[in-house]
Amino acid sequence: MDKNSVVFLKKQVPAFDELRAGIEAGVAAHHTPQAQTPSSGSVADEMAELGALPEQWLLSPEEFQQQKARLLGG
Repeated sequence: MDKNSVVFLKKQVPAFDELRAGIEAGVAAHHTPQAQTPSSGSVADEMAELGALPEQWLLSPEEFQQQKARLLGG
């Protein structure tokens, strides 16, 4: 057995399946684009906020480029 293994009894399978479903739902929700709310700030303000997100590991480089293109109308 390695450090990434999970050992459980047969009677624990339903609880494990429920936990796994919850984790998978959370991961899927994290990767689902969220609806954008209108902002009253300028494009420059939004770009500044957007630029900080990859540094905080909240956006991937690809997501950053997509959002940047959206802000710049491209």
